[in-house]
Amino acid sequence: MKKIFSGIIGAALATMMFTSCEGWINIPVEATPPASTIDYSDPAGAQQVLIGAYGQFCSKMSEWSYETVFGIRGDDLDKGSSPTDQADLTSFNNFDYSAAGAYWALGGAWGGYYGSIGYYNEAIEAFGRYAEAGSDAAKMKDYIAQVKVLRAFTYLRIARLWGEIPVYFKNSERTGIKRLTHAHAIEKVIADIEPVIADLEKVKPNKATLPGQVTQYTAHAVVAKLAAEILDYDKVLEHTAPIISDYGKSALFADYHYLFTNKGNLSDENI
Repeated sequence: MKKIFSGIIGAALATMMFTSCEGWINIPVEATPPASTIDYSDPAGAQQVLIGAYGQFCSKMSEWSYETVFGIRGDDLDKGSSPTDQADLTSFNNFDYSAAGAYWALGGAWGGYYGSIGYYNEAIEAFGRYAEAGSDAAKMKDYIAQVKVLRAFTYLRIARLWGEIPVYFKNSERTGIKRLTHAHAIEKVIADIEPVIADLEKVKPNKATLPGQVTQYTAHAVVAKLAAEILDYDKVLEHTAPIISDYGKSALFADYHYLFTNKGNLSDENI
């Protein structure tokens, strides 16, 4: 009798646990409309997707743990604090990466940056659907180009941290993808954004339709950075020339002390 009673209790608990798990698994993701409910004929939705892409970019590029790794390696930052606080950063400052594989911030950066890549890929595909549904084709091309530049800069960050990396422009390509050499990865990203530069507004970002958005000058700057990464200085010159000629000395912010404060935000020098 005792064994039978215990079996009944066990079965009941298992049923409850299964039902509970099913309930948690099936909870819809908050603030994310199901794809089947998106109205691609409403162009206002496309702008929301674009703003979401910038939200992704800003949150990842300002994440303190990612920025610390970059800053320490480039001698822009000193770790400070006690020797045992984030001790791996001290090793990085001394170019010792023997324990880097276990450092939590690198794992976070990998997941965070590639999470953004996934969003950018989805956004670009969404803009294509908006165009097919009747949204302004030129505007959708501009939106696609903006997000491609954000994606390219993110890939630049990933390549600088890990060297050989996987590069994909559609989330459906992720399965079984292999890493590319550092140079090949950079070349692939450059080839992706150079053709769309002309689709962007040719104005300083502070004069753009959405002030601060990516424009042709932003794209040129990102390509130049990518090209410098693989020592292709002819391409660096090709893409810095229009910035230098069109911006000119008059674009320089009057007081460098305030350039990176709110006073310098969206100044003519901002690219």
